[in-house]
Amino acid sequence: MFCWNKNSVSPAKGDQRLRIKLEKWRDINKNDMVLVHCIRLHHLSALNSMDLFKFKAEDVFRKWDVISLSLIRNSVLYKKSVFKKDTGMASIIGLVLDVPPQNILGTHCRDVMFPNHIGTGQENDSWKLADAVFSGIGKPNPKIGIKKSKKVWPSSQGNPYNIIESPFDILSKSDPTHYNEILVIGKPDVSLYHGYPPTKEIKVKAIVFDGDNHRGWNGFDSAYIIEALNKLYNLNPGIKYICSDYPLNNK
Repeated sequence: MFCWNKNSVSPAKGDQRLRIKLEKWRDINKNDMVLVHCIRLHHLSALNSMDLFKFKAEDVFRKWDVISLSLIRNSVLYKKSVFKKDTGMASIIGLVLDVPPQNILGTHCRDVMFPNHIGTGQENDSWKLADAVFSGIGKPNPKIGIKKSKKVWPSSQGNPYNIIESPFDILSKSDPTHYNEILVIGKPDVSLYHGYPPTKEIKVKAIVFDGDNHRGWNGFDSAYIIEALNKLYNLNPGIKYICSDYPLNNK
């Protein structure tokens, strides 16, 4: 049985090929790669309603079952000039994370619309999260409708969400004008893979602002974006700030 409580165990995945792929996700920054959790500001009340703007990010992530990340080139973020137009980020603001290999649940070279919050509303529907992982059926894309959107999920190829590829394979297959989706476990002490240690806490390394990204502005003015960046920085003191345009007030 697949569950999401501490010390839970997924079906055994101890084969050597899987271990090799997982290990390639260790210290990916040495290979010019980073994992970024992109924060989408859908409405003006987000700064007062989203947990990431109210609490320290590491404290928030350790309570989340599954977190969606994007794998992108480290050099694109850390270049001194203005960011390239297409960084592979799903929004203009993100957090660079340090993720242990055993926390990685699934890797996909495109957005697969994983239903992160499914099964969290009622006590008796927690099974829905595990069901989504194994079925490969995600949330519908509101722009094209549920019937058509199902065609782009892993289930259309008979795949579940928990498939693992190396970071090199993911980047080679990813379209930089869009973004990939890497699914990781946020909660510590979950035994996900046979023969591997349980999941660990995810660490936050940096705040990223991609001002040239065409996704995520949603008509917000620069003052609102700066307020969001400052909130993140104040809640997560001591981490790096990577930005091409707007300096933080507290830097």
